[in-house]
Amino acid sequence: MKIAIVGGGAAGMTAAYLLDKVHDVTVFEKASVLGGNIRTLNKNVPCSSLDQSMTLDNGVIEFQRDYFPNFHKLMCALQVELEEVSVSSELFLANGDYYKSTGAIHYGCKTLQEQIFEVLKQTPVIFSYFCFLTRMTFTRPNSFSHRPVSDYLGNSISARWLKMLLMYAYSMPYKMIPKSCKHYT
Repeated sequence: MKIAIVGGGAAGMTAAYLLDKVHDVTVFEKASVLGGNIRTLNKNVPCSSLDQSMTLDNGVIEFQRDYFPNFHKLMCALQVELEEVSVSSELFLANGDYYKSTGAIHYGCKTLQEQIFEVLKQTPVIFSYFCFLTRMTFTRPNSFSHRPVSDYLGNSISARWLKMLLMYAYSMPYKMIPKSCKHYT
C-alpha cells in the first residue's frame, strides 16, 4: 500500500519508520530539514540571530523512554544518541523580568536563599493562575464550544506562560494563539 505522511517531525518520522517495513511510504515536509520542532539552533539548524558559539534546543524534548518506546527504537535504529535532561521551563519577558517553573527552581537554583527568592517571585503568576481557574469554574461548559483557549486566558503573566506552553506542546506559533476580544487582568 502507498502511504503519504505529511510532516517530517518526530511523529511523522516515527510513523514512516514503522510503516516503511511493510508499505511504500513517502514523507512530505515543507521545511528544508526534517525534525519538525526537534531542532538545535546552531547545530543542525543554522541561526544567524544567535551567537555562533551558543546552541539552543528548540522544541520537543520530553520523549521519556517509558512513554515513547517506538521513538526510542527509531533513534536507536538511526544511531542517534539521546541524552536525558531535567525538564523545566522559564518565562522571560521583554522588560527583563523572568519567572522560573518549579522544575527550574529545583534544578537551577544553587542555594536555599535563591530558591526562596524565585518561589516568592512566582506570587503574581500563581495569583493570576488562580484567577483563571476561578473564572473557568464559573463558566458554563457549553460556552467552551468552538472558541479558542485564548478567549479564556487574557494577558496576565500566567496567561502568557500558558500560551507559551500551548505553543510548545502543540507546535503552534505564539502569534497563532489569537488574542481575545475580552481581556481579563
